[in-house]
Amino acid sequence: MPDEQVEELKFPIDFDACPKCGSKRKVAQELIEQEKKKGKAGEDMRGAVIVQRTLIADGRRTLLSALMLTAMIEICYDCGTLYCVHAETAITQIQTGAPMPKGGPTQFKFLPGSPGHN
Repeated sequence: MPDEQVEELKFPIDFDACPKCGSKRKVAQELIEQEKKKGKAGEDMRGAVIVQRTLIADGRRTLLSALMLTAMIEICYDCGTLYCVHAETAITQIQTGAPMPKGGPTQFKFLPGSPGHN
């Protein structure tokens, strides 16, 4: 329904506390902080237990670029609840030349200027 007004989601989305117990301690983040104190990790390092990237694209169309959703999933240090701590989107370039696998494209490259671009 192209004529309907749709409220745009605003990214990035950050969740700083466990939805179950309210703790702000996270397993991977605690480990990263420990490694920083030992000098084994850079001050800007961040991570999560799971980083999931999902291509948001219509598989029935030929695309050169598509929207990529990245979600960082953590484990609450205090109660063990698995929850999303960060979600962001980026436009990604789809690699061309090779036939697309049945499940869709699996190789992607962030475009300059997008949040996932290094």
